[in-house]
Amino acid sequence: MFRLFGLLITVLLVSFQFWYSNASAQERERVPGWVNELASDIAWGIYEVSDGVNDAFRPALKRGWEKALTMLDLMAEKTPPRQGLVATDLDLSGQAFVARRLDEASFQNSTLHGADFTKTYLIRSLFDGVKAHEATFDGAVLERASMRAADFTGSTFDGADLSGALLDGSHLTGADLRGAIGLTQVQLDMACGDEATQLPDGLHVEACGPVPKKIR
Repeated sequence: MFRLFGLLITVLLVSFQFWYSNASAQERERVPGWVNELASDIAWGIYEVSDGVNDAFRPALKRGWEKALTMLDLMAEKTPPRQGLVATDLDLSGQAFVARRLDEASFQNSTLHGADFTKTYLIRSLFDGVKAHEATFDGAVLERASMRAADFTGSTFDGADLSGALLDGSHLTGADLRGAIGLTQVQLDMACGDEATQLPDGLHVEACGPVPKKIR
């Protein structure tokens, strides 16, 4: 957005320079030479500044836009939220729960390898003790979800809202949380990962020990 704005201004200024260089001597006399030089300096200055601003703010704008789209998708859902879904101690590997409203659901101790929770509404849901290798939580709403002593090895959380989620003992080995929303260092201090774990800038996680046992 910022780069586009800067580019538009630059095009206008360059257009002026093009006109100036091709104008007749009589027309150029009406415009002081310093105006043309100033236009050139401004054109480059605006483009460089807008390019830097775009690079600095684009990740945050992208995350905010994706979260807004996710919430709009959920609000447009015709079916009411399915509260209290119980799917504990089950093998749900490869199952798709895409864009469903499953707030306060329980998947405790279930196997969710490769499961797809893209844009799924999972506020206050229980994922304690799950084994979810390479599961997809992109754009999911996991606010205040309990994800304690669970194994999310290789899972992705691009655009997932993890505000207030409990990650006590969670294994995030090789997980991609670069685009996660609401993730804090306090949460990560209770979890673990490895050198392949991808996190938002400024955050880190300790290395994991043995994989956790079942939650009872």
